[in-house]
Amino acid sequence: MRSTARSPRGRDDGFAAVQDTGPDGISVDELATVLCGWDAADAGAMRTPSDRNQLLIALRHVHLPSLDDAGLVEYDRSAGRVAPRPLDPRVEELLERSVAAESLSRE
Repeated sequence: MRSTARSPRGRDDGFAAVQDTGPDGISVDELATVLCGWDAADAGAMRTPSDRNQLLIALRHVHLPSLDDAGLVEYDRSAGRVAPRPLDPRVEELLERSVAAESLSRE
């Protein structure tokens, strides 16, 4: 499994998933489910509840706090929600190009 805990790719995927939500964001539990589903689709194999739990822990304790500290998302630990923050258009373009380049390198 592509591990969000071990790979910056997981943080990129988490950021991309949050950016695709509305202004109210997404629950961290739902985000873990979405990312686990993306990983299963990439791998062509189902993931286990243990895989999802590991991803959830990494999101809560590593990736979402890092993205929040960088000003890219708003992470409300007590509510268990994460929402996109408005980005400078130049930053948004740079991030989109970075994710696109990484996607090409995965193929």
